[in-house]
Amino acid sequence: MTKQKILRCVLLFATMLSLMIVGTSSVTVLAAEAYDSTTVAVIGNEEYSTLTDAVSAAQDGDTITLTATVKMIDILTINKGITLDGNGNTLLSTAERAINVSGATGVTIKNLTIQCTGERAINVIQNSTNVTIDHVIATANNYTVNVASSAPNATVSIVSSTLIGKNVVNVAAVGANITIALSEVCCNDDNATEGESYAALCLGKEATGATITANDSSIFVSQDSDSMQAKNSALNGQITIDG
Repeated sequence: MTKQKILRCVLLFATMLSLMIVGTSSVTVLAAEAYDSTTVAVIGNEEYSTLTDAVSAAQDGDTITLTATVKMIDILTINKGITLDGNGNTLLSTAERAINVSGATGVTIKNLTIQCTGERAINVIQNSTNVTIDHVIATANNYTVNVASSAPNATVSIVSSTLIGKNVVNVAAVGANITIALSEVCCNDDNATEGESYAALCLGKEATGATITANDSSIFVSQDSDSMQAKNSALNGQITIDG
């Protein structure tokens, strides 16, 4: 990996993190000092000591707001149409999937940093659709955002986010529509095995009719390597990069 491109990824991550900490028009920070020391999430005035409990209690249309960094060893499953507002906090996950969006419509994940040591950071499955990823910084060991074959025709919007992984945005779902705007997608194969091939934007051969469209975004790889590319070449759908 060249020093210039390592620096680019580091500076990119630091810049996006600083924007989330300082705040933008879409970020309203709730002070952790206002809550009990065991509280990590709130829904309205209700406080929860675990994020899993908050998701279990939430109803369609609710917003869960984090008040502290959350560490998880199990998958967080979101199976209802809710908003997870990280409030500038971090989800540290050692699970193989940090978040499964499963059988849900209208899920929004925003203002959150996800550091996943497992394979997938955000995994869209089981007929989920209308998923929004907004002001999210996410890293994973392979798929940072994955739209599985069990979510045909899913729509996923990625806005003002930074995603770092191997196959960073990966789509296996027939007819899925993924849009990326004002974001950075960095393909990084630090832990790749020789002969493996990765892409920042990847449509699986089974994803017939699926599309990935990136506008006003940076799609790049972290080093010069024959095993890495901005987008994969064996497509049954369409990838469009504009700006």
